[in-house]
Amino acid sequence: MKESIAVEDLLGSLTLSLPNQTPHTTESFKIAPAQVKAWIDALPTGNRDQFLQQIYPVLHNVNRHDQSPQLHYRFLEALREPLFPHLRQAQQQIATEGYPPDQGSYRIAWTVNRIYAELVIGHRLALRAANSESLLNLTFRRRFLIDNYDRLLEYYDALVCTFRLLQIGYHKTLWARIHHVYRKSLRYRCARTPVADSALDESVTLEQLYLRLLFHALFDCSPLAVQ
Repeated sequence: MKESIAVEDLLGSLTLSLPNQTPHTTESFKIAPAQVKAWIDALPTGNRDQFLQQIYPVLHNVNRHDQSPQLHYRFLEALREPLFPHLRQAQQQIATEGYPPDQGSYRIAWTVNRIYAELVIGHRLALRAANSESLLNLTFRRRFLIDNYDRLLEYYDALVCTFRLLQIGYHKTLWARIHHVYRKSLRYRCARTPVADSALDESVTLEQLYLRLLFHALFDCSPLAVQ
């Protein structure tokens, strides 16, 4: 990791453009469920920093190789439960260290943002691949769209909140992406469909997530906002 993290590095960590994907090679990470489970079980869950450092390169690798949309989504969901507490703990640490942020806060934010950005990219890629495939089961397709939209809005919210905690700006295109997801949910008439989330032990709608995002954009994120 860099010895010193600047605001420019944090903005650079927010790269949400979809990357070019290539066919699998011997070096690409395989996301078959059994292999993913074995890899997750071997991660150092007791050490937050080591855990996050091992997650990022795998996410980056998976997002740059061709994937089945269903497997891609299942891989991202398998990460969610073990990953989410570490990301929330990191954001809480930034919130409690006060302002102005020191290098420790910048370094944590840089790590967290890169992971959230890859999660966003992963869900966008899964949606793009699903749109290019013929998913004959319309009920499954609708559920797939809702679940991916839910995760996108939540991870966008986490990115916005991280920047608000540090009181620095972020790319205006981020809001264009957020509004696009919500418009899609309105188009498919699923904005008020509840989405269960075992990682958060709650059920929320896309509309509620969107309103939460608007709230976080209008007000400074406090430690309460990331609990």
